[in-house]
Amino acid sequence: MLKIGDKIFLANYGAGVVKEVGLINNISQKEEYIKIFLIFDKMSIFLPKNKLSTCKYRKISSKEDMKKNIEIIFSEPENIEKNWNARYRKNREKLHGLNINAICYALRDLYFLKMNLMLPQGEEKILERAEGLVVSELSMVMNLKYSEVLEKLRNENILKEMNNL
Repeated sequence: MLKIGDKIFLANYGAGVVKEVGLINNISQKEEYIKIFLIFDKMSIFLPKNKLSTCKYRKISSKEDMKKNIEIIFSEPENIEKNWNARYRKNREKLHGLNINAICYALRDLYFLKMNLMLPQGEEKILERAEGLVVSELSMVMNLKYSEVLEKLRNENILKEMNNL
């Protein structure tokens, strides 16, 4: 069960912190809820406790796991799907899951396409979302502001920073 202060990763939303556990007056009844502040979207969401089992979430990754994931982002892509529509669907599916490793692979491929001016406009949103999900978890792991981590990731200074932790 989640408690106040827990740092979690919600599928499709990114990293967040449990801020409150309490009751909300619903139209017909009082309902227990968990309030989670999301780093990437800078918003709070309320999850009903009785529906928590249907929600996809996990504890945030360790520093060691995140170091490995950062290395994935800066590794050389192997086989990037040529068909942008198929690639878009696969990457979107990865972003809806809990596997940060898969999200980092998607981000690596999208960065490669962008650097080589081959990223279609439709995939820009997928790139932004993947970047946001990874940065939200990294900012929790590194105890840094979202904007600082995003800048370090884009400037490729994040590996040095992770090694200093």
